[in-house]
Amino acid sequence: MFFTHSHKWVSLSLVITLALLGVMAWLGLGVGTASQAPSAALVYVRTDGDDTMCTGLYNNPASSAPNCAFATLWKGVDAVDPGGTIMAAAGVYTESVGIGKNLSLQGAGAGQTIIDGNHSSVGISVYVPGVNVSISGVTVRNGEAAWGGGIYNKGTLTLTHSIVASNTGTSGAGGIFNTDGTLVISRCAILSNTVQDIGNTGTGGGIENSYGTLVVLDSTISGNDAAASGGGIMSYDGSLTISNSTISNNHANGERAAGGGIFSSNPATLTNVTLYGNTAVYTNPLEAGYGGGIHSQEPMTIINSTVSGNTADSGGGISNSDKMIILNSTIANNKLTTISPGLPGGIQSYDAITVTNSIVAGNDNQNCYVEAHLMHSNGHNLEDINSCVFTAASDIVNTDPHLSSLADNGGPSTGIPWIGDLAGQTTWTHALRPDSPAIDAGDNAACPATDQRGKARVDGDKDGTITCDIGAYELDPFYLYLPLIVRN
Repeated sequence: MFFTHSHKWVSLSLVITLALLGVMAWLGLGVGTASQAPSAALVYVRTDGDDTMCTGLYNNPASSAPNCAFATLWKGVDAVDPGGTIMAAAGVYTESVGIGKNLSLQGAGAGQTIIDGNHSSVGISVYVPGVNVSISGVTVRNGEAAWGGGIYNKGTLTLTHSIVASNTGTSGAGGIFNTDGTLVISRCAILSNTVQDIGNTGTGGGIENSYGTLVVLDSTISGNDAAASGGGIMSYDGSLTISNSTISNNHANGERAAGGGIFSSNPATLTNVTLYGNTAVYTNPLEAGYGGGIHSQEPMTIINSTVSGNTADSGGGISNSDKMIILNSTIANNKLTTISPGLPGGIQSYDAITVTNSIVAGNDNQNCYVEAHLMHSNGHNLEDINSCVFTAASDIVNTDPHLSSLADNGGPSTGIPWIGDLAGQTTWTHALRPDSPAIDAGDNAACPATDQRGKARVDGDKDGTITCDIGAYELDPFYLYLPLIVRN
């Protein structure tokens, strides 16, 4: 009887204790047991951290051991859980960062968090196929490798609000090498990267895309050099999509020079893109460099884009050897290194090319070299001479388009105000002067909804006429007469 009574009290005590523990757990109160180790889903890295004594779990320097920040990015990559995030503080990290799992690397801003390869190794390598990696707010500089001095990618990499600059590829891909992977570049600057190949076969000064998917959004690719083709971008056996971006002052200079701005041998689409100041020049005077702005060897579509002021031995603006579609674009003022009979400063095409609502004017020597049966004009094109075989009834030839100089006329910004002369770089355009014959002369059925700058196309520019303009730029009369109000 006594035992039974005692057992009931023990049972009741156990029930009460368990109940209290449950309430305390529900309230988030400690119960006096050993604490569990915090998750490594988020780790911190600071240049004043410590890889030996710190766990990387707090954004504090080494004096706050043990839960302080790591000192190196590679240690953060090693410690973070798959799918986790590494927060990298401002500072210069002189190291090579290898990434083989899903993760996010977030810097303090491209002007602040700097990954420096010290001219001895690749800056960042995503070396495992299929992993998903996002990197933002960093600069990758001074990397050097055979392929991809700044970034090497075999996974799915999204790079945002970052700079890849002054890196070197000794065989190819000075800035970034995307091989069999997916690379999305958004609001970035790819600047002054170089391919230094002794045999003059190095390709892809800024970016090389090999058997992969490359998407470039709202970005600037400028000042890159290739020893052969693809000064800004070399893309082959994959896919290429570029929108709202500027490809400028890149150079393909060597014995196999082609595509100063872009060399593409895979399907490609360019929308709201400006290419200017790019060059493709052979070092061998007996040969010719093709496509100062673009050299395309697979189907390419160009929409609402401006190709201006590029230079090549032949095809100063564009050279093409596969099907090409050009819609509401402006191909103007492109140059030849030497004026020779038959060489076009504007467009050189050896395959079918379809042109609609576009301006081709002011290019060296002649605007186009294309056989009549390969030129398919869908009408509403404007040329200042008559070399492009624009024969549709609505085409306008031997007529000056009255273009203004290439300038910042508004439009989407790269969102990267920390890169000096390219601060806030938009896709520059040739504005139409008020007396331009291109105004209200387009085909509404073919015109995109907006122009290169994102301005509505059909809004009644001239005498209230509801018709789109020819070329990449849609006249905005309010901009012409109230520039300060509109710009501010």
